[in-house]
Amino acid sequence: MKFDWNKASLKGTFVLGLQDYGHVEGAFEVPLKASFTPSMEENGPFSVSMKGQFQEEGLFTALFPGTVQETHGRIDLGIDLGGTWKHPVLKGTMQLSKAGAYFPAGGIRVRDAGMTAHMEGDRVTIDSFQASSGPGKIEGTAEMKLKEGTVVSYGGTLQGKDFQVLYLPELRMEASPDVSFEGSLRKLSVRGEIKLPYILVLQSKTKTPVEPSRDVRIVERKPPSKEMKTTIDIRVNIILGDRVFVKAEGIDAQMGGSVALTAMGIDDIRGRGEIHVVKGKYSAYGVSLDIERGRVVFSGQKVDRPTLDVLALRKTGDVKAGVTVTGTLRNPVVKLYSEPSMADTDILAYMVLGHPLGSGQQQQADLVARAAGFLLSASDSVVFQDQLKRRLGIDTLDIESVKTNEAAAPGTGQEGVSRSLVTVGKYLAPSLYISYGRSLLGDTNLFRVRYSLSKHWEVETESGTESGADIFYRIDLK
Repeated sequence: MKFDWNKASLKGTFVLGLQDYGHVEGAFEVPLKASFTPSMEENGPFSVSMKGQFQEEGLFTALFPGTVQETHGRIDLGIDLGGTWKHPVLKGTMQLSKAGAYFPAGGIRVRDAGMTAHMEGDRVTIDSFQASSGPGKIEGTAEMKLKEGTVVSYGGTLQGKDFQVLYLPELRMEASPDVSFEGSLRKLSVRGEIKLPYILVLQSKTKTPVEPSRDVRIVERKPPSKEMKTTIDIRVNIILGDRVFVKAEGIDAQMGGSVALTAMGIDDIRGRGEIHVVKGKYSAYGVSLDIERGRVVFSGQKVDRPTLDVLALRKTGDVKAGVTVTGTLRNPVVKLYSEPSMADTDILAYMVLGHPLGSGQQQQADLVARAAGFLLSASDSVVFQDQLKRRLGIDTLDIESVKTNEAAAPGTGQEGVSRSLVTVGKYLAPSLYISYGRSLLGDTNLFRVRYSLSKHWEVETESGTESGADIFYRIDLK
């Protein structure tokens, strides 16, 4: 730095070099009188001008670890400060170019980011902003008004096409926004529409944590604060494009539709419109159905409480058999449906087998029972199992879990593998009971015979992957 200090002011120039990160240089004049008692002349001329160029090579990665990675870019800066010491006037320009970063939470890499902005007085204007991600890009403008260094108001626009916002193993999404926004520190308003031309929902390969039921209450834990200092007023139309697919939980469908979202708070987000199935199938647990009608209807209620209207069928000749789903996402109601009308056992048999259920068909009964347990609620499944038992002429029908001695996965600490068996049983005599079980997901079979020797003593033998015998002593507590 070089400077000259005289009776009127302090003047000078400076250069600052940052190894591998850029440099800045400039000049200054401060109305500071050179005397034994230096004093500042409030109405004296005051100026600072500087320009510089900086390379961003991981600074934001260090400041926000885990949020952003591999940041890079170039910043060209120019600042002019004039006026007087008492009333300074600020002007400046900033240009960001060749910037990019990786956002691990969304799995996306932003590239070719750039921005041009200028400052004059109490206003900061972003003349242009652009960035690319995936096959698309976004661009926009903005303006902020300052008072004593604090933002008092702002506004801007944002447009884009096919900008990749998520690229995760289970969810991929591209967006084409066309929105405007304005607000202050107390309120944010957003208007416009966001088209989602591409969404792909895939089956997650990882197991999600088991959440507690809704009646569980954890004591002595303060709920997270949901208060927001800034109120929001968001009215945005969400429009699904022609490349929206769901391939998860047995569903393979193309989706369409639009929803008008209105948000007046973080806990008050409502929707009006519908999302529907353009075409699709449902296949799981031996059931393969065509989705004839699939609608998720938003009628102005909160977005997590839409109404369901789903009809999925299997057509065999002139017979249509399937299910209807109504209710809400939280409490769906699944009912069996058929044309012409028939018993529930026959509806499920047509859905799974393509023909009515014959008597004494153990393997067919296993498939139908498995489908009933998966599709129907617990109470409906019990009723159906009673019908199936009467139809097959058996006394018990159950799905139980047994443990085998097959090798478990290394490092799990488990001694065996649990398998689910569909078990049917019948009393051949009051004291003689036999049952047969078959694995839902393998070839495991289990045959049992139990005989009552007396009121308290019973002997049971089983044969399958392992064979053995047990003696039971029964105590009846009255």
